[in-house]
Amino acid sequence: MIYFHHDSSGGRFEHCHGETEIGAAGVGIHLGCRIGNISDIRAGEVFVFEGRELWPLDVFFVGAPCHPYSLLRQNGLIDDADFTPYFFMSKDKRDQALSASRPFLLEESQRIIRESLHGGANFIYYHHGETTDGFRSGDNKTYKRQMGVIKKNCTRSGECGVAFGEVTDMNAGEVLVFEGHELWPLEVTFAGRPCGPYALLRQNGRMEDADWTPYFFTSKHMRDEVFNAIRRYLS
Repeated sequence: MIYFHHDSSGGRFEHCHGETEIGAAGVGIHLGCRIGNISDIRAGEVFVFEGRELWPLDVFFVGAPCHPYSLLRQNGLIDDADFTPYFFMSKDKRDQALSASRPFLLEESQRIIRESLHGGANFIYYHHGETTDGFRSGDNKTYKRQMGVIKKNCTRSGECGVAFGEVTDMNAGEVLVFEGHELWPLEVTFAGRPCGPYALLRQNGRMEDADWTPYFFTSKHMRDEVFNAIRRYLS
């Protein structure tokens, strides 16, 4: 992968042999920038350089233009400087990186929650997947399955250490008002699995909210019942 690195001297292109550094945590981590600094991510048009195809993941960092990118394009479009490129050697790898990074955009999370509410969902949760993460809406069957996942992954007294993905803490979070809808979160901490989009949704500047993975209920009564019933599974 070839990417543009922003630094105090203005930035430069660099390369790395692995193409897995852009993962579910979002491209912001690779540049040492906070995820909140990213306002857009897109799959750019293929760039042919000396006969080789380079497939760019274009990332918009607020206040950090990339003028060398517009020069490389040689198409007269100065707007290309708005984006910072991450060049992949294959389209598949670029598309995988895009899929992994998109859930960490505030607009993407808001879109999914909005569509879920308009569809009548009364349960919306954040899914930690093997390849892609993101918010999802659920029905009663999904709700029961997700609560089962939480119970299964609760830590138990006497175990040595905490395994990746185990539940280490749980909380009845403060209500989140989203476009007039009250969402009551059951907040769960999964070891080694932060949820950056939750911190962005809160829009309060507290990045520590990313320690929690939210399970939103449209009813406070239902959230409280679930919380009281399931927290006893914690060691």
